[in-house]
Amino acid sequence: MGGEHAGKIRKTISYNGHCRVDATGFSGGIWLYWRPEIVNVVPVYEHSQFITVEVSRTGGVPWFFTAVYASPDPTNRRELWSELENFAHTNGCPWILARDFNETRSLSKRHGEFAGLSHTWARGNSPETRQSTRLDRALCNTELGSYYDNASVRHLPAFQSDHCPLLIALNGFTPLSSVQKPFRFQAAWMTHELFSTFIEENWPKYGRFPSRLNALSTSLQNWNENVFGNIFRKKKSLMARIEGCQKKPSTVKEKRLIALEATLRRGLDKILEQEEIYWDTIMECVTSARMQVLWNGEPTELFTPTRGVRQGDPLSSYLFVMCLEKLQQAIDTEFYAGKWRPILVCRNGPAINNLFFADDMVLFGEATVE
Repeated sequence: MGGEHAGKIRKTISYNGHCRVDATGFSGGIWLYWRPEIVNVVPVYEHSQFITVEVSRTGGVPWFFTAVYASPDPTNRRELWSELENFAHTNGCPWILARDFNETRSLSKRHGEFAGLSHTWARGNSPETRQSTRLDRALCNTELGSYYDNASVRHLPAFQSDHCPLLIALNGFTPLSSVQKPFRFQAAWMTHELFSTFIEENWPKYGRFPSRLNALSTSLQNWNENVFGNIFRKKKSLMARIEGCQKKPSTVKEKRLIALEATLRRGLDKILEQEEIYWDTIMECVTSARMQVLWNGEPTELFTPTRGVRQGDPLSSYLFVMCLEKLQQAIDTEFYAGKWRPILVCRNGPAINNLFFADDMVLFGEATVE
């Protein structure tokens, strides 16, 4: 897969920086994508089996990264090792190499150098045909280790490939705190065969619209938990169970365990389809907004905004409106709780805690020693 199809995928995931080595038939192929607004990446050398780039950020130490996809042919692989060895001798900067080396080593050696699954590649759907080993790895030189002594690599579960993804964190992994998210309508609910019936039976027939909507939201939360199932929690649970199956060494895997992993993968595929509907609905709302402006007192024709408030920003302007609305709600919450004290324009004037403009804001509050 490459060429125009690779370009379409790049636009879909919004990674504007890229370099790649296209596959030859069904073998090889390396894609390397990044976001130029976050990190500066300069391609240094491209080879049929690897890509080397220089990575830097403002105020940071530049380092080299080599994405490897080694040939299964030992003769071609010797050429790869020769190229990497030459670069190592001439390079005195921090350097990381990662991905598929198509080489196996004893799993008993340096077992603490990664977290996650021991085997990064597997194939076969029965105990008789099942094969697995560690082909993918991340390596670094001593220079990088001296700058990033907490650098870590994690082998993630494989879901859509026979290879596990590698997650590299130069500053180590920070555990994510659990956040209670507010209730939101999920477009994936509409795929459930009983959803329409549920709405008809639970929509209050009396009262003001906001109160009826609040009553329905309470019923929807219960329905989501007990009938539909929270897709994000289901996804997390399925991924954890698949990882548990894959952690079992291939030498002791039973037919029942392999069948369970296949069943869990099918369940995860359905969850991912529902999640895709969820995100597609959000992007449809963001990218399909149309508006009019007054020109000499007359409304213009409807048009679709293609640039955000900031010059050159490809995001829809509506995203900024959504962010400001959320920030306003957070400020109001603190204000009504007495934690945010605004200022008075005059003795009997209105209290002001913020002013929002198109591309700027001013926040007002009482300054205290605390």
